[in-house]
Amino acid sequence: MLPAKTALLAGLQSDILRLEGFKTVTSPSLDAGLGPIRDAFPNATFPLGAVHEFLSAKAEETAAAAGFIAGLLASLMKGGGASLWISTSRTVFPPALKSFGIDPDRIIFVDLPREKEVIWAMEAEMNRKDFRLLLTLAIVAFWSAGAWAQRLDGTLRGSVEDPSQAVVVGATVTATNQDTGVSQSATTTSAGTYVFPNLTVGTYTVTVDAKTFQKYSRKNIQVLPNQVVTADAKLTAGAS
Repeated sequence: MLPAKTALLAGLQSDILRLEGFKTVTSPSLDAGLGPIRDAFPNATFPLGAVHEFLSAKAEETAAAAGFIAGLLASLMKGGGASLWISTSRTVFPPALKSFGIDPDRIIFVDLPREKEVIWAMEAEMNRKDFRLLLTLAIVAFWSAGAWAQRLDGTLRGSVEDPSQAVVVGATVTATNQDTGVSQSATTTSAGTYVFPNLTVGTYTVTVDAKTFQKYSRKNIQVLPNQVVTADAKLTAGAS
């Protein structure tokens, strides 16, 4: 393309951006090695102080989006400060952030029970100037609920047996989220099985109570998005 034509198009684009409300960047821009992604933004600058949506329909895409966000977060936090991560279902494993050069102790995690509370918290914090970055994964699912059928939920299932490997019917199985303390209970079927079909992603403790058997407990069961996790239980005879 001729230099004169290139300059003319660049001038027109600049005028259009000003009419749409985009301002010339006067502060240092974020350089996180985004390359073509950064160039695709107006003024070839990754916008700060804005809301960015990441839509993912599969567990693999959700993991990739979390990694991309962590990479951006690492660049933003080089100068110090703290970040606020708000969600209804925390899908990030804080110690893993160290692989991106992020100190988990510099991130404040806020877990809220309802999406409307996430929106309220996000809007409140965006009006403050003492946070460099606001991250919220739950609001992405909320805004795209009409087009994105999959939620960040998982399924936990299993079977309950006695020492002779016979199924235990009518046992009470409880799944407790270790981060939030929220519990759900189910009763084993005639086949000795149980299922929790819509558990929020997280780490769970499963307990089993049944007459004439000792109480069973298993911790640190990871429930992953859109996946089925099996946690079988083998009970020991005797009173709890």
